[in-house]
Amino acid sequence: MANPLLALPIADLWEAKRRIPADRVPRTLAKATVTINDEAVALYGGLVAVAQGKDGALRPTVGWHLTPAAV
Repeated sequence: MANPLLALPIADLWEAKRRIPADRVPRTLAKATVTINDEAVALYGGLVAVAQGKDGALRPTVGWHLTPAAV
């Protein structure tokens, strides 16, 4: 199932105040194993935290990290 919000420019998302429902967000980090200079590393990324703005609204925080990986 394609996400229709991904087809919109990022500016349109903020102007229209469109949101992705929480039940459509993966509940785990994505993982990709890549090789950099002959060394395998695992790249993890996704929504890692929640921040509260001055207006009281909760917003997701995106993050990523690398770790050594076995090939």
